[in-house]
Amino acid sequence: QRIDIPLYLFAEYCLFLDAETIVAAPFSFSDFGLDIPAKLAVSSEIGKTPKPLNAGVLLMNLPFFRETLEGFHSFIFSHPGQELKSSWFYHEAYLKFYKEDLTLLQDEFNVKPHWNVPGTWQKRKIVHFHRLKPHDILQYWLEGKCGSSAAKHCEAYQDEPLLCDSVQHFAWTATVDPSIIPDYCHDIFPAWPSNSKLCVDFFEAISSQKQPVGPKCERYLKQVITKRGMKPDVFPNLR
Repeated sequence: QRIDIPLYLFAEYCLFLDAETIVAAPFSFSDFGLDIPAKLAVSSEIGKTPKPLNAGVLLMNLPFFRETLEGFHSFIFSHPGQELKSSWFYHEAYLKFYKEDLTLLQDEFNVKPHWNVPGTWQKRKIVHFHRLKPHDILQYWLEGKCGSSAAKHCEAYQDEPLLCDSVQHFAWTATVDPSIIPDYCHDIFPAWPSNSKLCVDFFEAISSQKQPVGPKCERYLKQVITKRGMKPDVFPNLR
């Protein structure tokens, strides 16, 4: 449990990463600078609002966290509503209980595909698939739909300027183990072997590119569709 970290780690600092993040460049705690937070730090939500609002990447001072852990647990489990008891809303617990103790984490440690902040992508250390995940957009392109929680973002995927470059970074990262992409694509399309193959081909195509693919990575999916003898216009969401 992410709310129990001080019970299992005995270091001075810990950087917690959501499962939907990838480390995009090497870094160490020295990269946080001499003003490393004395308590907790999270990044902004949309990149333009300099307020600590997103706990998907959380820099913790563990001695401070350990000292306040009992009160934090009490706050969560005695809360009259149910929203703080769900792991989906864990960030709300951090933001509400520690609101006076949070400082702002540099944006490069929590870059999101929907951000449009000049210079942030070039400095990225961690990419956070905060809205659309790679499987969401592939399901939207190949099946015409994605999960209900991501549906509105799928329909507006072209409004996420860093989506394709972020998906490419995911593909680069996944190449460390040749089984990751085939297994991932099979899990996305368990009942559609042909779509699973297109998924693998797509990731292989964009990961083979040494330069960023830019905002129009659909062209790579169209190419692999054509190579497999199909017509891209069969997939209406593939613009």
